[in-house]
Amino acid sequence: MGARGVAFRSLIVGAMMLFLAGAARAQGGSPGSTVATVGPLRLDRQALDERAEGALADFQKRLGSDPSAEIKTILRRQALEGLIRAHLLILEAKRLGITVSDAEAEAHLKEAPFFKPGGTFSEALFRKAKASDAARFHEALEQSRSELAARRLNDRLAKENLPDETRLRAAVERSLSRASVEYLALRYADFSGDHPEPRESDVLSYYTSHAGDFRRPERASLTVLWVHQSNLSDERAKPRADSLLAAVRKGASFEAAEDRGAEKRSVSVAPDDFPSFWLGPSKTNAAIFKQPAGSVFPELVPAHPGWLIVRVDSLTPPRNASLGEVSRVIRAKLRAAARTPHEERELMALYQSRRDSLEGPAFRLRYAVVDTASMEPGEPTAADLDRFYRGHLADYTAYDAGGSLVSRSLEEVRGDVRQRWRSDRRLELARSLAERLESAWSRGRRDRALERSATRFRDIGPLPLGAPVEEGAIGKVLADSLEGRGGATGVGVARVPGGTVVFDIYERIESYTPTFEQVRPMLAAIREDVRARNEETGARKFFASDPRRFATGKTVHFTRVVAEPLSVIDVPLTREEVERYHRDHISKYSAPEQVHARHILVSPSGPGEEADRAARAKAEELLRRIRAGEDIADLARQYTDDPATKAQGGDLGYFARGTMLDAFERAAFTLEVGEVSEPVKTEVGYHIIKVIDHQPMVAEPLVRIYPSVGADAANEKAQRMARHMADSLCQAARTPAQARAAAEKLHLDVIPYRHVIGDRNYPPEMLHAMISLEQAKPGEIVPEVLNVPGLGSAFQWVDSVTASTPPAYEQVRPQVLMEYRREVGRRALEAKRAELDSLMRAGWSIDSLGALWGGLETAPEVAPGRGVAALGSPGVVDSLIFGSAGLEPGRVSDWIDLGVALARFRIDKRIPPGPSLLAARLESERRTLLENHLFDYYERLKRRYSVRILDPELRGVTLPPLPTPLTL
Repeated sequence: MGARGVAFRSLIVGAMMLFLAGAARAQGGSPGSTVATVGPLRLDRQALDERAEGALADFQKRLGSDPSAEIKTILRRQALEGLIRAHLLILEAKRLGITVSDAEAEAHLKEAPFFKPGGTFSEALFRKAKASDAARFHEALEQSRSELAARRLNDRLAKENLPDETRLRAAVERSLSRASVEYLALRYADFSGDHPEPRESDVLSYYTSHAGDFRRPERASLTVLWVHQSNLSDERAKPRADSLLAAVRKGASFEAAEDRGAEKRSVSVAPDDFPSFWLGPSKTNAAIFKQPAGSVFPELVPAHPGWLIVRVDSLTPPRNASLGEVSRVIRAKLRAAARTPHEERELMALYQSRRDSLEGPAFRLRYAVVDTASMEPGEPTAADLDRFYRGHLADYTAYDAGGSLVSRSLEEVRGDVRQRWRSDRRLELARSLAERLESAWSRGRRDRALERSATRFRDIGPLPLGAPVEEGAIGKVLADSLEGRGGATGVGVARVPGGTVVFDIYERIESYTPTFEQVRPMLAAIREDVRARNEETGARKFFASDPRRFATGKTVHFTRVVAEPLSVIDVPLTREEVERYHRDHISKYSAPEQVHARHILVSPSGPGEEADRAARAKAEELLRRIRAGEDIADLARQYTDDPATKAQGGDLGYFARGTMLDAFERAAFTLEVGEVSEPVKTEVGYHIIKVIDHQPMVAEPLVRIYPSVGADAANEKAQRMARHMADSLCQAARTPAQARAAAEKLHLDVIPYRHVIGDRNYPPEMLHAMISLEQAKPGEIVPEVLNVPGLGSAFQWVDSVTASTPPAYEQVRPQVLMEYRREVGRRALEAKRAELDSLMRAGWSIDSLGALWGGLETAPEVAPGRGVAALGSPGVVDSLIFGSAGLEPGRVSDWIDLGVALARFRIDKRIPPGPSLLAARLESERRTLLENHLFDYYERLKRRYSVRILDPELRGVTLPPLPTPLTL
């Protein structure tokens, strides 16, 4: 829970402490002013107003902001809770017989503000009140006695329930500490076990013998001022650029020049590697590397568009790359070299065994690629420029400030006209060449001159139908075109990126046995299919050898009723609500709202409920692996059914509202950055969504963005309504049957789930509810509403609890396959571990070994409970780094098995919390622990002394859940 949640709950305890000085005042009041009753005691509205104002002031002081109307209502409800508890203590103290003498009660009464005008106690005023109205004074004395007895009971409870201070301080210091960590990790995924691993001496030997391959060119770090303006040609922008260059060379800062409209950028360049906007000639590029560091290049550098003012910040001479920079590349080369002979033997064996069946038709063809960019258009004549300018005059005409149409002259736009003429001329030449080639080949003629004019010309064959023509996009277009013709002879034309390809299938061969290279892709696909079948067979045998190793603990079978938020279109909303939402969330509107997300799509294998259940089970298994620490991108590359994002690891990039399926979009825009959703169902399957970034909207007047603000306000209200619906139904239903019937009547989703007792891989906001579920009995509704990321608000009940049993293979197939692969690769990994240990015993340091693996990986700020993101297993990492017997800075750990990798750690440094932060957190945790310890106590008191909230608005407000205390 964040700072707001802690502030909310701490107000209850705070109200208790404050109110005990004057709770009994609230016992009077007229019935109309009573907001609640506690047994025979009444709580009046004036007392609540005072406490709520104090709570609001405390909230503003803690968080530095004015809360929204919804939060103010919650604060008022919490203030009421504090008053209720204070009155419960008054009644309980009386029942327990906690006595207070007359002298003590009188001394306490003297502390009342009434008897301290100006802050000083007035004995005369006290005596006058005592003598003038003995009955009222006696009543006040009894109230004072009740308050003091309740305070003593409160102090006793605090003393009995406050944690041990030493253990609390140690836990808080640990929770606030940070550590900088380096580690060497051998990941199970990198060791397949199907080929020999290169030895470390092989990596070092390759690096030594191929030093020239890893030569790094000299580099220059530059700061450039880019002078360009969309409505100015390069010629008209040059005087302004000259002026800025002169100012900079006389000592003006780049920052000052940037303020005058130039765009500042930092770039790193090599002699053959300049950014795309840089149009400097080779002479200028070479001169950059002769400039002293810190100097400004004396000339403007042409750019596209505009001009560049260049400052050379630093120069790095040519050098050989370090071992750490290239060892990963070397290791990949050596692994490939070890893998290739084995794969080649497998492919050749397949080829020999299937050679006769591969015989079939083939063809010979020639094709020419005409790349538009390679056409040389020459320079336009003055007449060419004039004709193009007149034909496109509308492009150079715009309204001036007075509303009249004004055309820019040819001289003003000559550079742009020339560039566009050359571009059009290239297209014309490319089109003409392709048409002439098509015409010649269609007539059965060869024109060698035309063929030589093409960007690329090839005459190939025999080629089996379906065999690749060449690599890349052109090869794919040709293959698709040839397959579409079914191998029929003739001439065709197809568009390819950047130009056109003209092809001529001029001979068909009815019977041809393809070469090994021609069918290599097909053989590779067959080999992968055979390998997958063999792996499946091995995994089944592995499972059959000991099925119980895949058994889980006791399983809770439960049902969840989900109140899905309404579509924003269906939420009733007034303009006043939208305006208030806009005011309360003005900082949110700072750019068009966009989400950057990854996802894994699991589509059902076919129609029907069985296929849908299987898809959902697979999605839940993938979600479990993500929450256990596996990377969603790696899993998406392996398992997603979305071909458009598979290669990108499920990366969808940035997208705005209205671009995704409705349920998907609703979930994605609800999630926090870094949060992973539950499986979200759409018409294409189940999605697991992880939000990487969420860009808010740009600040705009409400009149311009009213629809967007209305949608957000409606979304928030929809969430609130969904939670209220779930909470109301949860409180009203007495049995699961009643809850199910009501849910079906209200058209709410009723979804069965399974939960393994002890599984803690849930979002923080769901974890408490899942722990409560474990403690419930079959047939019992858990009285707690939870937010299910991406779905809505929900409550749940236990249907049954089953004992641990050996699962069927299909139930745990993904886990079995993963363990089987790990088992196959484990031997190779263990051999590598032994080799590295041998090197360390021989005197190698962990830094030296790290260089052989691309350098030690770093985690610059590890926090307790989070572990190292790339490795998962936060509990194991926590114990190593922050445990009482944890690793000392500078020392290297033994190998730690983290499930995804074996790793050795070294702590660079620990960063303890500052004293002020530590003190504030200690106070907060004391309150949290006390509140958690006393919660059940007060619930019992509420059953003993009937509590009724009479205020209808406050009666419907649900208090936030208790914050989770630190584990001591």
